[in-house]
Amino acid sequence: MSVHDLCDARTGDNARLFRRLSNQLTIDLLDNRNLMPFGDMTLNSTLMVIGAQALFAIMWLVSDTDPRTTIPGLVATAVPLVFLFLAPVWPIHLALRQAKQAVLARIQDSIKETRGGDPLVNAEILGPLLTYRREVATVAEWPFNLSIVARFGLYPVIVPITWIGAAFIENLVEVFI
Repeated sequence: MSVHDLCDARTGDNARLFRRLSNQLTIDLLDNRNLMPFGDMTLNSTLMVIGAQALFAIMWLVSDTDPRTTIPGLVATAVPLVFLFLAPVWPIHLALRQAKQAVLARIQDSIKETRGGDPLVNAEILGPLLTYRREVATVAEWPFNLSIVARFGLYPVIVPITWIGAAFIENLVEVFI
């Protein structure tokens, strides 16, 4: 299996297409739903390569394959893995970070202007600005939500957990037979 097979033309084309699309997005810091397909695409394509990399570990466990002979393949698959992960989301990350910093700077200028040197300014004016600043400060700078991060963390551990469960059941059956 070559690196080209792991990152076939369609997967690489999809990453490049999403990268081009990311340059045409309108960034809304308070509504990032239009960014989630980029995170999903990144997750799906990255997990495909991680699944292929898991095959190296399986080869090491179930055969006489020397890990030193397969490590170059593992390293070679890391290049498309990094590309497939970063290509679609890096421009969005940069745009989100830049938009967030610009909005925070404008909010801070508005707070300074509202206060006008008076630390005891009217709370009716300052309160919403402080709330808005806190809300913008918590905006994620990557197009990933909890669902995407949870799936990304769960998929790589499914196989080892399955193996552990199968070994446990096998030992349990041996006890009773």
